[in-house]
Amino acid sequence: MHFLETSYSNRPQGGKLASEPEVCRGKDVVASESEATNDLSSYKVRQKNPRESKEKSSVYQGFLALLDQIICSATTLITLILIARNCQKDCVGTYALALSLVLPLRVIQDRIISTPYMMLLHRDPDRAASRLGSAFVHQAMLTMLCFVLAILLGSGSLLIPGLGPHTESLIALAFVGPCVLWRDLLRSISFSHGDIFAAMITDAVVLAAQITGMFICIASSHMSVNHYLIVTGVSSAIGCVLWFMRERKPFAIRFDDAMTDWIENWVIGRWLVAARVFGSAGM
Repeated sequence: MHFLETSYSNRPQGGKLASEPEVCRGKDVVASESEATNDLSSYKVRQKNPRESKEKSSVYQGFLALLDQIICSATTLITLILIARNCQKDCVGTYALALSLVLPLRVIQDRIISTPYMMLLHRDPDRAASRLGSAFVHQAMLTMLCFVLAILLGSGSLLIPGLGPHTESLIALAFVGPCVLWRDLLRSISFSHGDIFAAMITDAVVLAAQITGMFICIASSHMSVNHYLIVTGVSSAIGCVLWFMRERKPFAIRFDDAMTDWIENWVIGRWLVAARVFGSAGM
């Protein structure tokens, strides 16, 4: 037994012990190769991810744009339905006619302010704040023009036979028109920056505020075109205030740049205005 224990304890250590480091090294080599394979596969996945994420982002943005358009259409449709069901027969026509008087100014805004801003925004990123400030200056000028025209039109309606009952509605455009114009501009700015979600949130708030205001008018028996126009203006103003509180985009107002940008916008947008005017006339 002593001999067996001695021979067992004194057996050569080269067999098993010498092979164990080799086995360990083999495992390390296999592990390192598998890690390298995993790293390579993950690298390939990372290389594909930007394109896939861009495609997913495009689909998401398209869905938001479609949803935003549905919200805008629902706002107009529900408003007209509520007016038709709870007001006199001619109220729908008077309401639509009053808002259509703002249409020429909306065309000027879209072609001279919004579209050039969208086209030139990314051409010179260093001037983004100045260009946004110029857009606000141009919009302020258009707002003043809308206010003056609405007051003149409302005052002049007293001298035109048949327009006397609509004088208050025309004067109400002095408030409603600028609010609607500002809402359209801020919505266009959100689209220019690719922030469709902000436009959708603004339009959703306008929808909720306008429908709520309509029901308040109906419940309080104030069912007239003037009240519905005021509700439209107030809901648009709420949407504008929410946009400024939520976005807080940096802007810089420089009147020299505003004048230069206006000339540049006019060069770009004058033919767009002409195309819209003559296109509508041709139809």
